Amino acid sequence: MSPFAPQLTDQTKTALKVAFAFCLAIAFALYFNLERPYWSAMTVNVLAISDTLTAGKKKARKRLIGTLFGALIGIMLIANFAQDPTWFLAATVLLLALCIYMGSDPVYGYAFTTGFIVCILLAISGGLEGDITLDVAILRLQETFLGLFIYSVVFNLIWPENEEKRFQSEVRLVLDAALPLHQSMVCGTTSDRYHLNEKHLNSVENSAQKALADLLSLPELNDRTPTRKQLIHDHQAKAIWVAKRLLDQAYSLGLSPYEFKILNSAIALIQQSVSKDGCESLPLPTTVTHFYQDNHKDNYQALRRVQYRWRERARNTLVGSASFTSAILFWLYLPIPSGTMFIINSAVCAAVLSNMPQQMIKHWMIGYMVFGVGFLIQYVLLMPAMTEVWQLLTFYFINVFVIYRTFGNPQWLVYRVLGGNLLLMITMAATKPIPVYEITTPVNMLVYVMVALTIVRFYTQLFHRT
Repeated sequence: MSPFAPQLTDQTKTALKVAFAFCLAIAFALYFNLERPYWSAMTVNVLAISDTLTAGKKKARKRLIGTLFGALIGIMLIANFAQDPTWFLAATVLLLALCIYMGSDPVYGYAFTTGFIVCILLAISGGLEGDITLDVAILRLQETFLGLFIYSVVFNLIWPENEEKRFQSEVRLVLDAALPLHQSMVCGTTSDRYHLNEKHLNSVENSAQKALADLLSLPELNDRTPTRKQLIHDHQAKAIWVAKRLLDQAYSLGLSPYEFKILNSAIALIQQSVSKDGCESLPLPTTVTHFYQDNHKDNYQALRRVQYRWRERARNTLVGSASFTSAILFWLYLPIPSGTMFIINSAVCAAVLSNMPQQMIKHWMIGYMVFGVGFLIQYVLLMPAMTEVWQLLTFYFINVFVIYRTFGNPQWLVYRVLGGNLLLMITMAATKPIPVYEITTPVNMLVYVMVALTIVRFYTQLFHRT
């Protein structure tokens, strides 16, 4: 290993891995003469934004399921409505509504969103012809598999992630967030001892809540660990879940003395596990075990009902459906050049942004403007001079590395997604087996995306989403 490697930060290592996997996906796609190499690189980019390798693999499975689902539905739509564009568009809007509604589901949402995007891409790219759509569907699956394979190989072999270390690091973060809340109750007066103090409101709603909630799925990170490690993680996660549940209740309703003792036991177990670096299996107190068993299932279902209540999901669905319907009307009644590209971009924006917070659309618009102009300048001034594959790969490597290194912090995730995908969209003609350099298509695409984003933002504000 290079003597400089230990000095690299985690963000730098991640940026290098993503850039290498990105270029490798394009290189193999070109080697196998696949028609759209950017699809395989786009798969790498989407998976690379996951917090952990295991989370990326889970997302990969959902992406694959969504791709299969979208391909099947796309072929069915073409088979039944290819001769009647009106019914085809109506069925597409209904499918979009279903996928947006299900897209807010915390477990299966990504698969539904991916499914719709694949469906609209295949159906319209195939020109509403069944045989062409089938060829495009097979190509999409091939490139998705290639991207998944490259991502798995690179992230498993190059600076492999120590998931045990990551797990215990996250447990420490949870403890740091929970201890001030717990201490505020311990040190309170008799009247408020079993309630969280008002001054900790921001902590409850922000850092502590997020840290505690993020840890709920961590026992699934180490599928390959020995049984002893799984037991340690299971005990830690159950104690964390109980602490989160009781801290929530302490703020809203308060705790009984018995529940306060359970909270003390859960916090104590988390502290002991951190002091021992998670290397020793600590017995889970009986009271904590009983509280978890009695409340976990019902509370999880209640959380999903509250967090993803049907009215909010219906409003998101209305925003997306109205946005896409408006785009269709623009396409039908305005002389839009390369109109199918406008429909595809509008459908993708409606599917992706409808379930996002309102302020996120602003970041998307800023990202598209900044990245779009930057990549367009490079596409016009630099790429036509590239005559070798290694030059093309170097171009992508540098750009992807800069994106992931500059926007490596969690709060800039949206810019990593936008940067990687837009880089491919603007320069996709250069990745074809026979490169084509013309500025009309990328400029039109940028304009269409901005119009689609504006439509989505209009309906988002119209329906008062917060």
